[in-house]
Amino acid sequence: MVKHQQQRNPGILTLIFAAALPLAIGAKAAGWDYQWQQAEAVTQMPLLPVTAEVVQNVQATQTLVLPFEVQVHTVYVQSGQQVQAGEPLLKLSGPQVLNFAERLDIAEHHAKAAALRLRDNQARYAAGDILRETWLEWQHQAHQTALELDALRQQQQLLAQWQAKTGSDGLTLLASSAGTVLFGAELPAGAQLPAGSRLLSMQQSQQTVLELRLPAAQQANSVQTPNCTLALTWRSGVVDQQFRRFRSSALTPDCALLPGQRLSVQPWQAQEGYKLPRQAIVQDGAGDAVITGPDTPALLPVRVLGRSGNWVYLQADLAGKPVATADVAALKGQLQGMGGTE
Repeated sequence: MVKHQQQRNPGILTLIFAAALPLAIGAKAAGWDYQWQQAEAVTQMPLLPVTAEVVQNVQATQTLVLPFEVQVHTVYVQSGQQVQAGEPLLKLSGPQVLNFAERLDIAEHHAKAAALRLRDNQARYAAGDILRETWLEWQHQAHQTALELDALRQQQQLLAQWQAKTGSDGLTLLASSAGTVLFGAELPAGAQLPAGSRLLSMQQSQQTVLELRLPAAQQANSVQTPNCTLALTWRSGVVDQQFRRFRSSALTPDCALLPGQRLSVQPWQAQEGYKLPRQAIVQDGAGDAVITGPDTPALLPVRVLGRSGNWVYLQADLAGKPVATADVAALKGQLQGMGGTE
């Protein structure tokens, strides 16, 4: 008896597969099986790597001119005294000192709000819904708040050069390097000093430092080598072909560098944002993006500002939003397959 094998109709199989496909995609969409993590908020952003040279900084002098009015709280050393790096020099107090962090937070809030108001109302202004006079006033406010924030950040960087430590009763300045401290005037406890006063100078002992050139518009405050991170404690007042020279604090033994050596280093500047693993970044039609989720995965455009090691530093509205960090390309493909936009 011969058994006849019944041939299956390929058209029927195609229909069965097509009917099951939406169910498979829907099931996958309902239970995304990927890794998610919160973006880490940061206050420092990496700049593009540059070449630095190890040089001898002979009898360099670092001077502190007060950015705002202060009161002398405590004097720990005498003018002309030899000090070591990290040794306390002075403690300053006064309303502007004690409220500096609060003033910086307020300035950041005002600058961000003014910038967002311009961005969010651009279309309304273009459509004629906002008067030109109002728009010009908003632009002026955004410009002014940005200038105020920049001034406070420069003050913050200036104080950071002296390793300033804030306490409940004032701000303590520390010697940034070994050398001789010189006061600009008699500094009895309780003395009031106006903004612009030359508070003190530090004549640094001969030391080995890094020297590098950066675009004049950049406000770097530290530099990272393969083995150590150093504060940038000096910058030239002269701009040469749109570049400015910077010098670091004294090299430490762990830097393992020799005079005359040239190497690639990464400068850093004070700027708020987020950092994520490199693999979290995908490309969409407008540029860089990440995928937020996991409940409702979606592409979110981001502005990448720098990269360092395995991290990407960026700005975006990522507060409280988990980001996909594994198999991101596959997840993007699923989003596109389900009708997401690239």
